[in-house]
Amino acid sequence: MGSHHHHAIYTLLFTLLFVFVGIQPVHAAPKVRPVISDELHLLNHDQINEIKQINRTLMKAKNPQQLWVVTSNVPAKKIEGDYPDYESIEDSGFSLNSLNDDASGDGSYFTHKFIKYDEDENWPTRQTIQYQVNMIIVDPNLKYHVMPLLSYSVTQSIGDIRNYILTKQINFNEVSGSNTMQTVNVIAGHIEKHFSNSEQINPGMSWDDLTFRIIFALIVIWIILHIRYRRKHPKRIWIEDPDEPRRDDNYDSGYLDGHYIGLHEDDDRDDH
Repeated sequence: MGSHHHHAIYTLLFTLLFVFVGIQPVHAAPKVRPVISDELHLLNHDQINEIKQINRTLMKAKNPQQLWVVTSNVPAKKIEGDYPDYESIEDSGFSLNSLNDDASGDGSYFTHKFIKYDEDENWPTRQTIQYQVNMIIVDPNLKYHVMPLLSYSVTQSIGDIRNYILTKQINFNEVSGSNTMQTVNVIAGHIEKHFSNSEQINPGMSWDDLTFRIIFALIVIWIILHIRYRRKHPKRIWIEDPDEPRRDDNYDSGYLDGHYIGLHEDDDRDDH
């Protein structure tokens, strides 16, 4: 009787536990969608629609990406933190890559502002943001007023030469709608050309690769020019009889020919 009683209690507890767990709310990972937030009112209606169309194209690609555009007037301390670190820029000079090395975390202020998620609990959301979200922040309070912060995936497609070209194409200080769109088009153009549908992500040439190719090309050019010159100016090879004087008018044969004759003048006597 006691065993049946205990069995009934265990069954009841198990049922209650199952019901309790079953009715707990499921916290689904929030969806990550492109954000266009223009607090500075730099963009017009057509420009906003253009950014939306760019995002539709990027998200449909084989390697989907998003391009957020955020213009704000937030104190730099909120975005950069108490102690902004620009060590890479100081060490290697300013470039798009060095800016992303130093300021990659600055976008987290806006990702948390527009998407409510916990980095520890919502791992899929965190991964999507880290690997798919590119953000252009325009804020006059920042050290660099225009900051293109790229996803981890896209940074893998930017080697030395591409980094140099992209850096030259972007104005990192002008706060305007036209410059914002210029930056959007530069970043989107790179993503579409070198990342969106690539089978394997390639960073392109490094400075070492370029140096090697230039040296190799110069060597090949020198060889070709040398061959052409030799064909037009072939070397003349004379086969001379050592017993006859040189036919070169510029050759002073007095000493050498005299020396040779002196060595062999007794040869004829020996033959007799």
